[in-house]
Amino acid sequence: MNELQLKELSTLLETFSRRYPDRSPDNIKKTLEEALTALSEVKPLTAQDAAEKNSCMLFDTGRFKDIVLAYLIISMRAAHSPQEEAMNLLDTLNQAFDKFTAEEALERYRGSIQQ
Repeated sequence: MNELQLKELSTLLETFSRRYPDRSPDNIKKTLEEALTALSEVKPLTAQDAAEKNSCMLFDTGRFKDIVLAYLIISMRAAHSPQEEAMNLLDTLNQAFDKFTAEEALERYRGSIQQ
């Protein structure tokens, strides 16, 4: 439900409350007011935010998993990482792919940079 629909629902609830004061849906109205307040506090997505969200959705399809693994393997070979360490890292990366969405991974990554 978007902001316009919530406002229309709020108007309908107000009209209902005036016409039928003994049947006023106070709990619904309170929930609606909370939802409107929460919506007003949400920043609209910038074009960059929308692009990132779309990229994350595309990444979550698994389409780029092999590319990431390829870059990781190339990097580990260039760094002359021992094979056992490389295999542990690849296993951990595969588990992370299964455990986190791309958006969650970015949030964790950005949070660790800021600390």
